[in-house]
Amino acid sequence: MADGFPDDVKEAAFRRANGRCEKCKTVLSWATARFHHIKSKLAGGPDTLANCEVLCEACHDATPSYGRH
Repeated sequence: MADGFPDDVKEAAFRRANGRCEKCKTVLSWATARFHHIKSKLAGGPDTLANCEVLCEACHDATPSYGRH
């Protein structure tokens, strides 16, 4: 099982977020964006747009499920 989102989901999430972190609104580049599972893979979260949020590195690292798939 892949541990990340498909490229089309990442692209749609990045567009939805207008290139900003969906938590703190920091402007991101494609290279600095982190694509986070709202419901973790470990908890059965799917690789869908509805389960994807775009975060900066700091907000991603602060999520309770960071590092757990």
